[in-house]
Amino acid sequence: MLPVLLIAFSVVGQDAARYIDSITQRLDDRQKLEMLNEHTVEVRARNFALGSALADEALRLARKMKDEKLLALPILNKGTIYYLTGNLDSAQILWEDAMARFLANNDSVNWAHACLNMGRIYKAQADYDKSISYNQTALKVALEHHDTLATLRCLEGIATSYHKMGRYQEAYSYYKQTMEMNPNDKYTDIALGTLMNMGALCDDLDKIDEALERYTRALRIADSLQLPMRSATVLRNMGVIFIQTGENHKALNCLFKSLYIRDSLGLKREYASTLNIIGKVYELEGNLQRANEMYIESLRISEAYDDKDRIAVGLRLIGENLLLSNDFASAEAYARKSLEIAQRASLLLHTKENYKLLTLIFAASHQLDSAKEYIDRYAELKEQMTIEFDDETPTDLSEVSRDAPDGSAGLFQNTPSNGMTWLFSLIIITGLVVFIFVLMALLTCRRQQRKKFYRKIQ
Repeated sequence: MLPVLLIAFSVVGQDAARYIDSITQRLDDRQKLEMLNEHTVEVRARNFALGSALADEALRLARKMKDEKLLALPILNKGTIYYLTGNLDSAQILWEDAMARFLANNDSVNWAHACLNMGRIYKAQADYDKSISYNQTALKVALEHHDTLATLRCLEGIATSYHKMGRYQEAYSYYKQTMEMNPNDKYTDIALGTLMNMGALCDDLDKIDEALERYTRALRIADSLQLPMRSATVLRNMGVIFIQTGENHKALNCLFKSLYIRDSLGLKREYASTLNIIGKVYELEGNLQRANEMYIESLRISEAYDDKDRIAVGLRLIGENLLLSNDFASAEAYARKSLEIAQRASLLLHTKENYKLLTLIFAASHQLDSAKEYIDRYAELKEQMTIEFDDETPTDLSEVSRDAPDGSAGLFQNTPSNGMTWLFSLIIITGLVVFIFVLMALLTCRRQQRKKFYRKIQ
C-alpha cells in the first residue's frame, strides 16, 4: 500500500504544482499572492487537496516577502481548509492568529469575516450564545460597509444557531430576512444554504412536504455548482424525509450516496449523523442489534470530535434502542446522560426528545408518577417551540448592537440540520401500546387527575 499511496500523493502534488504555475505565470510576487488567495477561496469547497496546496503556497510566498500584513489572509484561508476537513482545533488557532493580525492592521472588513468564522467554531462546539455574539459582531461591521454578501452570511449564521437551540421563532425570522435580501437567488451559494436550512426547519416542525421540496431544489443547485459536501448533506437530510414517508429503499439510497461522497472527501466527522439515520432504518426493520452498532459507532466518532450536539443524539438513540429491547434501567441511564448534555448546551430539541423518551421508559416500567412528570415537561416544551410561519415579523437589522467579542477569522458558508424529531415516533409503536394500557390503569386509579392528564396526553 505504501508505494501506491506515495504515487497517489505525488500525482496530486504534480497536479497542484501545474495548476499553480498556470495561474501565476508572468506575475510579480504580490500579484501571485493575490491570485493564490483568490483561487484558494474558489476551489476549496470542491477540492480540499488543491485548496490546501494553494493556501500553503500563499503562506510560503507571504513569508518570503517578509511583510507581516500579507500573512493574515493566507492564514485565514488555511484555517478554513482545516475547518472544512473537520480539524476544528487547528482552524481555531489559525483563525485567532489571523484575527489578531487584521485587528493590528485596522482591517475591519476581514476582521469581521474572522468573527463570522469563529461563530462557526463555537456553533460546532454547541456554544450557541457565543456563536450568535460573534455573528452579531460581524453583522454590525457588514452593515456599516454595506457588504450584502457578508450580511447574508451573518444572518444565516445567527439563524442556524437559534435553530440548533430549538428557538424556531428566532431562527425563522433570520432565515426569512436572508431570503428577502437575496431575491432571485442572486447569491447562489446563500440561496443553497437557506434552502437546506429551511428544509431542516420544516422537518423539525413536521412539515414534511415543504421540507422535501426545499431539499430537492437544494440538491439541484449543489450538483450544478459541483459542491459535493453540500450534496452529501442534502442527500442525508432527504434520507430522513424518506424514512418518515415510509420509503426506506429511497432513504437508504440517499444515505449511502451521502456516505460515499463523505468518504471520498475524507470527512469522517460527518459520518456520525448519517450512521444514526441508517441505524433508524435497521431499527424500523426490526434489526435492533445492527441498529445499535450504527449508534455506537456514530457516538464514538462524535466523542472523538467533542461534538456535543451529536453526542446528545447518539446517547438518546442508544436509549431508544434499549427501550425497544426492554432494558429499562440502561435506557434510562442513556436518556439521562443525553438530557444532561442537551440542557447544558441549551439544545431544546434534544431536551424535548429526551423528555419524551423518559416518559415512555417510566410508563413501560410502571413508574407512573415519573411518567406524568416528564410528559408534562414534554408537552410544555413542545408548545413553547411550536411556531406558525405566517405570523413572523422580520428582524430589524438597524437594532444590531452587540459588543464585539474577542476572537477571529474568515467568510464562508456551512450547513447544519438533522431533523430527527419525527423518527422516534416511528420506532416506539410497541412502547406506545404498553403506555396506553398503563395510562388506562392510571386513569382508573386516580379519578381526580383523570381529565387533566388525558388532555396532556392528547
